[in-house]
Amino acid sequence: MSDFDKATKRVFMGKNHPHFKYKKAYTISEYSKWTLKNCKKGGVMLSTMKGRLRTSPYCTEEQLLTVKEFKNRNGKRKGINGYNKHFIARDDSTTVMDEYSQVISQRFLNKALV
Repeated sequence: MSDFDKATKRVFMGKNHPHFKYKKAYTISEYSKWTLKNCKKGGVMLSTMKGRLRTSPYCTEEQLLTVKEFKNRNGKRKGINGYNKHFIARDDSTTVMDEYSQVISQRFLNKALV
């Protein structure tokens, strides 16, 4: 059996959880199934859980939150507080017409002069 077929386990690092024990390893499927079965606001699909735990060697209580709660945790949004800050500032300083005129100008400049 190859490494690809093996179920990878992630150690649970949460302190106060009713089901998962601290420093015990569980599969991503087990985390997902538990949230789907026991969360009142909806669980976390397997594909979503795989995305959250892809590079992490462990799982926290925060990663078991529903999609809505996970996006809005601590009042932070990735698009506003993360790497998009530069692009948001740039969009405020330029107008649509400036960008459009640059596109048209670039089209003209790219034409061959033969």
